[in-house]
Amino acid sequence: MCDFKKRIAIVTGASSGIGEAIATSLVEAGTQVVINARRAKRLAALEDRLNGKAGKIISVAGDASDERVVEKLLDTAREGFGRDPDLIVANAGRGLKGSVLTSDKSKWLEMYRIN
Repeated sequence: MCDFKKRIAIVTGASSGIGEAIATSLVEAGTQVVINARRAKRLAALEDRLNGKAGKIISVAGDASDERVVEKLLDTAREGFGRDPDLIVANAGRGLKGSVLTSDKSKWLEMYRIN
C-alpha cells in the first residue's frame, strides 16, 4: 500500500463530485494537496473544511486548460510543500448544453481542451 503521507498531489476539478471526493480522501490520508477548479468560492469552502485534517490543502482557482494556471499549480506545490508534486489527478471536465446538433460550436474546442 502507498504511504500517502509522503505524497504531494494536485487535483483538478476539485470543487465538486469525484474531484472533491478524491481531494478529501487524499487529505484525510495525510497527503499534501493543491486543489483546483474554476469556482473559487467552492474551493475555499473545501479548503476550510479540510484544513486541520491529516494532510494540508491549498487551493488555486482557475481554468485547468490555461497553461498559466497549470504553472501556478506546480509553483504552489513547490512553494507550499517544498518540492514538485508526485501525484496528479487530472479530473477537470466540461460538458456542453444541448445536443450535438444544437450546442454552441464555439464551445467544442474549449470542452476538448479541458477534457
